[in-house]
Amino acid sequence: MRRLYLLCLFAFSMASAGNAQSPPVVCPGNTQPLPVPFCSQACIVDYLDGYTGRNQWFPQWDVPPQFCAPLFHSINWVGFTAGTPQLTLRIQTYNCELPQRTGLQAGIFGTLDCSSFIQVSNCVPQFYDETLLTAQGLIPGRAYYLVIDGNEGDICEFEVQVVSGSTQAQPVFGDPVIIGPDSLCAGRSGFYEVQGFGGGAGYFNWELDGAPIGQEQFVIISGLAPGTYELCANPGNPAYGYDTTICKIIEVIALPAIAIDETVCIEDLPFTYQGYSFTASGTYSFNTITPDGCEQAVELELTVIDLAPPTLVNAAICPGDDYFIGNQVFRVPGSYLVVLTAQNGCDSLVQLILLFRPPSISVLGDVVAPLPFLVGNIEIDTTGDFAVTLTSQYGCDSIVVGTLIALSPDTLFTDTAICQGDTVFYNMQPLTSSGVYLDTLINMDTATIQQLTLTVIPVGSDTLAASICEGNSLIFGGVDYTQSGLYCDTIPGGGANGCDSICCLNLTVLPNDTTFLDTAICMGESIIIGNNLYTAPGQYTDVTTAVNGCDSIIVITLEVLPIQETFLNEQICEGETYPLGGAEYSQPGQYMEFFPSSTSCDSVVTLNLSVIPVVETELDTTLCPGQALHVGPYVFREPFQAELQFTSANGCDSILHLALSYRDTIRVDTFAVEPDGQDFFGGSIYVELAGGTPPYSYLWSDGRTEPFIDFLPSGRYFLTAADAHCSQGFLFKVPLRDEFGSDPIILRPGNGGSGIAVSPNPFSQELKVQLTGIDEGRPVRLLLYNFAGQLVHKEQALGINHRLRLQAPAGVYWLVAEQEGIRLGVERVVCGRR
Repeated sequence: MRRLYLLCLFAFSMASAGNAQSPPVVCPGNTQPLPVPFCSQACIVDYLDGYTGRNQWFPQWDVPPQFCAPLFHSINWVGFTAGTPQLTLRIQTYNCELPQRTGLQAGIFGTLDCSSFIQVSNCVPQFYDETLLTAQGLIPGRAYYLVIDGNEGDICEFEVQVVSGSTQAQPVFGDPVIIGPDSLCAGRSGFYEVQGFGGGAGYFNWELDGAPIGQEQFVIISGLAPGTYELCANPGNPAYGYDTTICKIIEVIALPAIAIDETVCIEDLPFTYQGYSFTASGTYSFNTITPDGCEQAVELELTVIDLAPPTLVNAAICPGDDYFIGNQVFRVPGSYLVVLTAQNGCDSLVQLILLFRPPSISVLGDVVAPLPFLVGNIEIDTTGDFAVTLTSQYGCDSIVVGTLIALSPDTLFTDTAICQGDTVFYNMQPLTSSGVYLDTLINMDTATIQQLTLTVIPVGSDTLAASICEGNSLIFGGVDYTQSGLYCDTIPGGGANGCDSICCLNLTVLPNDTTFLDTAICMGESIIIGNNLYTAPGQYTDVTTAVNGCDSIIVITLEVLPIQETFLNEQICEGETYPLGGAEYSQPGQYMEFFPSSTSCDSVVTLNLSVIPVVETELDTTLCPGQALHVGPYVFREPFQAELQFTSANGCDSILHLALSYRDTIRVDTFAVEPDGQDFFGGSIYVELAGGTPPYSYLWSDGRTEPFIDFLPSGRYFLTAADAHCSQGFLFKVPLRDEFGSDPIILRPGNGGSGIAVSPNPFSQELKVQLTGIDEGRPVRLLLYNFAGQLVHKEQALGINHRLRLQAPAGVYWLVAEQEGIRLGVERVVCGRR
């Protein structure tokens, strides 16, 4: 009934979970389970001890990559459930087909998905008669697989015997609960583990909102959006099913957004916040990771104060003077860009053009003047050379030099007038311009001045300026003029003062201009010709009025050159850089690069760069002996502490800080088994435990919970011992009083013995038995057990030779010979009846 239930449960889970990997199921009880070619097809043999089979030849099969066979022929899979963390199997072969007796190859492997495998035992590349496979670190209740191949293609019958440990898982008991946080902030990982249970929980069948997420005792949940989730676990094993479902509600909470209003000067860029870099004004929305691993939204309002154009200051200083701007001093002429601090705290630029004002020197030459002679506010009362230093209007030195000649008080004055164009001679010099002319007669250090005042009466003149366009004419003084030039006409004595009068014409002939212009503009630009604005390519003609009032014809051939724009949206991992132009960018933001093209129009590339941060997670856990921790591609079965690095789905690094430890193993320190005397009191078992973390709890397969149980009929009894954290299973056998010579832990008699020999072996109907070391006067009991430990035949024999006739089905058996409660020997026999 239990197996039927598991089959139904398996069918239901496959229908509801789709492609999700489900735990394997127990083989149906109505047929002998055979080896299969694929891991995913292998069912779980309910009782592996005594299992017999024959490796098959399959055209296709899958194989664990760690399998030790040097050459694969046809892989066979047999599934079973671990009942204890350690297990030793004896595999015996017989009736192999190849005459060279090459035998089989075998190993034990574990997997949760039939795609990645763990080798849990030694792997034997060749054996013919028998071999031992010893498995360590098994999880009670978890399915494992015996993988067999024929060495060099041999086909053999084989039998599996459990030498130590158990392949029978116990049911899950206790009150399991899910331990882990009730709420998580968005972006943080949560560690959840099932505790408070005993028995053989090999699979936990985790689901988050109905979706399968794992089968180990714990799961790590991360990357959930804000909301409410139901996390459920279903601990159990293939033998007893998955009857207990426990759930926990998890609340994923989004942290409130942070609003930041920031004003920065352009020289202080970039503005950096939580690893993000910004270089322009704007409103930015992004998420950051808090120190405790939570994700938090940030709204940034960034205002960037641009740098104002420089203020131009032109200044001049005298040699040796200082010029101050702010707290800076300048003494040397030149151009300086001075950085000051404005009232808003940002930089303010001043462009200083500093010049020197050299000393000015005024040379007066000979100065004829009465004494004293005043230069500035300094009197000179001595004739001869002089040099006076004054202060100019700029505050610099001004030097006046000359030679002073004292002027006599007597002066001769003469006044005369001439017409323009006439000449008068004065002191042998021709004079043609109005003015006062002095002639100084110098005698030693004195001088006498002769002064002529000449007036030149100008010729009456009038000049007319006129212009005409090309092709027109202008009449002046009775003459028709068509060429540019200055044309004058003299009227003798026509002036009021009796001098000539001249009338002139300044004529300009303005040409009609035609201009051919080939030009190009970039897309988005325009050109204005006359009153017209052009933006499209083509040839255009404009007739305009020039500044001179004449026609101006412009013929323009216009070409419009395109501007190429490229937009890039790129992501990099934290610590990487992205090259653009001649720069390497490592911070998120928007970057723009201009590249010159052959047409002189810009080519613009705009890069929107985001940086994915490294995600770090801590995992500190303690497991029970035999349990394994699966983290990504790694499987840990021993204490381990290190930093593991993974590559996440976005291709960036994800770091896990792992600290794994193991608890002490529960073990049997002392036990005592009282056999069943087939009376009212029956047998009993007493157990004392050690290791683990006392106190211990006891759960026997008959439901009792004490270390001592009695009134037991002969049979097998399974004890599940648990402490506060872990559990361990032990199998005991209560024999009949007349079987008390066997070890209570061993499920069947041991192999071999010197007191019994059989032939033929294998046999079909009759088996010859030869006994040695017996009292021939007393009967000997012959007992035949199958591999399930069940007694299938018994009879008494007298003497050392006996014929045993059996109606047993084909298979492997153990023949035991006893005399008066003393075991004489044990022999493995094979019935070949078909």
